[in-house]
Amino acid sequence: MNGMTRGFCGLALFVALATSAWAKDAQQLFFDGYELLQQGKASEAAARFEQGLALEPGNADAHYFLAEAYVALGKPDKAKAAFQKSLSLNVQGERATKARKYLQENAGQAQSTQARQYRWEGTYWYAPGSREKPVNFVLEATIEGSRLAGKITEPNTFGDPSAALLYARVEGTLTGRHLRFRKSYDGTGKVDHSVEYEGVMDANREVRGVWRISETTGRFELRPSP
Repeated sequence: MNGMTRGFCGLALFVALATSAWAKDAQQLFFDGYELLQQGKASEAAARFEQGLALEPGNADAHYFLAEAYVALGKPDKAKAAFQKSLSLNVQGERATKARKYLQENAGQAQSTQARQYRWEGTYWYAPGSREKPVNFVLEATIEGSRLAGKITEPNTFGDPSAALLYARVEGTLTGRHLRFRKSYDGTGKVDHSVEYEGVMDANREVRGVWRISETTGRFELRPSP
């Protein structure tokens, strides 16, 4: 083996090792981005996906979740481009179906300023390690522009036992796909505190995020109800 051949073999080995390292770095960035997106941190998530895609541009799932982050940030043009790129790489599966649905629903459309009625069935979980069981609830809301207002009804799991249900007023915003609201209990069952909710709505109008009361936090989900 002459010197030139050894040089080419060494270069090929270096490229293979570097490519493997870049792929690992990209996968870690994608994982971090997905975790941040589930926590409602869309801006940080988008940055991770963008960094990862600079190393591995052919990852369809990463383009899809980058699009979700852009939607949450109220950047529809970037969201459409990312969904389209994801579809160009993979046209099969649930994510491809959701991407097509988003593109169809938002083709050339500006955000509606007319009032829209939403009804979700939701669940909230207490902090990890808590012995409390998850609580199901119903959120009924009207969204006009970016303003959200409505009410939550849930079983009484911690108030005065004389009340079977608890009720709360909801006020907040839906900016792009970024949902944020305050749930204020109305005093039924002697419960009158407030809880902050923040999450991200995906292309199927499902929402995942976190709730907070002072230093206490947990997660929640919302699912569209017929």
